[in-house]
Amino acid sequence: MAKAFRFSLQKVLDVREHKEDQISIELGKAKTALRKKKDELRHLEDEKNQEISDSKRLDTSHPDLNAIRIAGIYIRQLSGAIEETGLQVDKKKIAVNERRVELLAAMKDKKIVEMLKAKKMAEHKKEILKTEHKNEDELAVRTFSRKKQERLK
Repeated sequence: MAKAFRFSLQKVLDVREHKEDQISIELGKAKTALRKKKDELRHLEDEKNQEISDSKRLDTSHPDLNAIRIAGIYIRQLSGAIEETGLQVDKKKIAVNERRVELLAAMKDKKIVEMLKAKKMAEHKKEILKTEHKNEDELAVRTFSRKKQERLK
């Protein structure tokens, strides 16, 4: 019976697969965080645009200086929040790109070991076939020798 294939670097492959899975999870979390920040930024921009249009309506309908001043302060606060959130979005984009680069590196590392495993498995199969052919040839020679000896008797 042929011996089963055993890859000597299986633990290395398992570790690399685990690392790839972990980085993939981190990438997913980074993408989620980026999406949330982009949503927050969109919400702030929508709120600012709405406040600007409301402020313009206040100016034309019945000018109340106090309401206009409060609206201006609020718009400036929204602008600051938009700027800060924009910076956070940029940082999140950088984090996502870093995770992508890490994931690509982890995938390459795993692929190298997988290719080595495939090569070793192919060698193992070739060796098994070679051994089986040798055994079959040996059996054929024995059978032939036995039949020859039986004919000679």
